[in-house]
Amino acid sequence: MPPMSRLLGIFRVSLIAFCCMPALLACSEQLFHTRFSTIHYAQDKELSDLVWRISGRTIDGKGDTDMVRSRVDEIVERVEGLLGMYPNALHVDLYLEPKYLGGDIAQYSRDKKCITVAVDRVTDGVLAHEIAHAVINSYFQVPPPKKVQEILAQYVDRQLWSE
Repeated sequence: MPPMSRLLGIFRVSLIAFCCMPALLACSEQLFHTRFSTIHYAQDKELSDLVWRISGRTIDGKGDTDMVRSRVDEIVERVEGLLGMYPNALHVDLYLEPKYLGGDIAQYSRDKKCITVAVDRVTDGVLAHEIAHAVINSYFQVPPPKKVQEILAQYVDRQLWSE
């Protein structure tokens, strides 16, 4: 095969692979809705790891999403109560990453209105901390400074199950 034809063939295969990649990735993503969130994950193990880390309970397979749903919504309601902030139509996308790769265990993105968590390290307090950021940013038209948000989020983390 002449060099130019070989390059053209490689280019075609690469182009096809590149164009199909988003469809392949989308097929691997699973999701379900809670009252306040949409949870995005790739494998059922990520859900079971999340439930274990935020509740100390185990679930059996995909059919038991009710426990995940109720626990996440319970944490959101607790955060709203601790802050005394009940934003209208609060919704946050929750992305589950299977492994902690360094950096933050969880992070809220104000621009994307999403929280990403490493399910092998997250705790209910860490999740509540990030949910607090989501609640604060949804409640105020102009969100308070980051330092103020961080103080409030740390308060939520420490007080989550007191009282």
